Amino acid sequence: MWRDEEPPEPRYDGPFCQISRDGVFYVVAIEPRLAGAGEPQSYSCKSAAWGQMLAWAQQFRLPVRDLTNPKVGPRA
Repeated sequence: MWRDEEPPEPRYDGPFCQISRDGVFYVVAIEPRLAGAGEPQSYSCKSAAWGQMLAWAQQFRLPVRDLTNPKVGPRA
């Protein structure tokens, strides 16, 4: 008997709420930009940047992307 398999979900290609490094600063942004969303913001503390990223992700219901993680990086 064959198992009914669900087709795979299409790859997500919408906006992400992301955190990245820019020198000594952490930058939080929504990429690609959304109308009505905040401008990218820079923080000197990763925990403050992380908090802003999570707040935007919750407010706009977006997935998050951590580009500060060396296993993810900007190539993802």
